[in-house]
Amino acid sequence: MSLLARAPLMRQSQQALMRSRPVGPVVPRGAHAYHHLPFAWPTNKAVWGAKLSVFLLTGFATPFIAAWYQLWVLTLD
Repeated sequence: MSLLARAPLMRQSQQALMRSRPVGPVVPRGAHAYHHLPFAWPTNKAVWGAKLSVFLLTGFATPFIAAWYQLWVLTLD
């Protein structure tokens, strides 16, 4: 069977697959509503912002603290 003869068959099978997919509203499953955050949204935004800042600054500062410590240990020898 040539490529040109198979092309309509392939197109028809793809269209049949597209028709067989269910289309409709997304139904929530489970007992709880869906939340995109893995935690409850904070009620006190100032405290949450401070905690987030400490978390991010600690992660950013760790390589610099490690480099400083290595240089400090090197000067002790």
